[in-house]
Amino acid sequence: MSLRIRRGSDTSRQSTAFDTGELVWTTDTNKLFVGGVVGNSNLGGINILASSAGTGLTWDATSQTIQFGGLGAYSTDNLPEGVSPSKLYFTTARAKDAAAAMLTATGTAPVSGTVTATNTNGTVTLGASITTGSINQGEKFVLSGAGLPARGLTASIYYVISASGTSVVLASTLANALASIAITSITSTGSVSSVNYNAGQINGIAFTYDSTNKVMSASISIQGDTTPTLGGNLVLNGNNITGTGNITTSGTFYATSGLGGNLVLNGNSITGTGNISTTGGITLSPTDSLVSFNILGTTTTTDTTANIALKSSRASTTAVVNGDLLGQYVISGYNGTSYIKSLVLNSTISGTIQGNGAFNSDAGLYVSVSDGTYRVFTFKSTGAFGTVAVGFTPINTTGRNSQTPTDGNLIYNTDVGALQLYVGSSFQTMPNIVSAPSTATSTGKVGQIAFDNSYFYVCTASNVWKRATISSW
Repeated sequence: MSLRIRRGSDTSRQSTAFDTGELVWTTDTNKLFVGGVVGNSNLGGINILASSAGTGLTWDATSQTIQFGGLGAYSTDNLPEGVSPSKLYFTTARAKDAAAAMLTATGTAPVSGTVTATNTNGTVTLGASITTGSINQGEKFVLSGAGLPARGLTASIYYVISASGTSVVLASTLANALASIAITSITSTGSVSSVNYNAGQINGIAFTYDSTNKVMSASISIQGDTTPTLGGNLVLNGNNITGTGNITTSGTFYATSGLGGNLVLNGNSITGTGNISTTGGITLSPTDSLVSFNILGTTTTTDTTANIALKSSRASTTAVVNGDLLGQYVISGYNGTSYIKSLVLNSTISGTIQGNGAFNSDAGLYVSVSDGTYRVFTFKSTGAFGTVAVGFTPINTTGRNSQTPTDGNLIYNTDVGALQLYVGSSFQTMPNIVSAPSTATSTGKVGQIAFDNSYFYVCTASNVWKRATISSW
């Protein structure tokens, strides 16, 4: 059997006096009331939820609901934090530690050694001096070894505030290092045995705190970004770009003031569709064999393009003048001590520049001789050869007949002692003028001719000379 209590509409409840403690249920608002005096009236009863109001909760008699209020009295000053890590307050110190923990130290330690002492100002003394720039602010400093803990330091990762000589000032976190807040746990000075250290760089974002202006600034390292984009000019500010990789560009690579040293490729390449501009030369230095390289290009039927182009002018791009050497192509060989020129090909201005801008030029070809001299072949703009330097490899009749000559082939036949020109189907002996023989049996070869003031001589057989008198008319 169910317990029944007085019930009715909320409007009816408000004008009804209930016995103290009597329960009343409103059928239209679904709320529970108890009889009692409210103020000076016992009409309507008291909403049971009204008695639940208290600290942080207030009763709204109009809406007959409990409202949250009075929470301003609560803060971390009067509410204790939890015990587990997930229920701790996020304090400033913990925020710094969390920020430092986000940056992981990577890479090979640039310096390592032994700590020999510690000081009360947060400074450790190293066993050797530090190379300038090898340890910077914010870099990690790892202590290890059998001698720890020592002087308040444990085997842990610390962060560098500053480094000079054999001293390094340490902080407990990266944030403290960047804010220059040194360790205070070092207890005394003295020797620290068996304590090693290594210092490395921090990869990612480096934060710097300005305690005067109360602002934090950040600098981002591109070491961890595999595809960084500059978005503008890269200003080195006197620093260098170093490494063993490639610099690839689709534009032009300029070195206006010089590289300051050799550009070492380390087996890599310089690639791109632009130009390499230099006021000096490009030297290929092989290590153990003759170097070879290819210059690839498309064929052309005009002289307006070239696979290799040497363009010369005087200083400040002024016009060349008669006698100027426009350029040289030099091939040299190493003789064990120095490089000796083997072949030189050059071009020289051989006249004044004409009104139409054209000028004469001579081409020179030099080949080395074992006595240290050069055979010189000069082809002049007039079409003539300047210096006699044309020679033919000697060949006898048997060797000549083993060849397959064509019209115009010229040889020096050692059996005949003269030049022979191939015409039609045979070699024709060219006139060979020699010194006049002293006797009719002087040394001579068939076809050789000579003359003096009195006679004209012809060698008709080996060492047989005939002569005819020369007279005037």
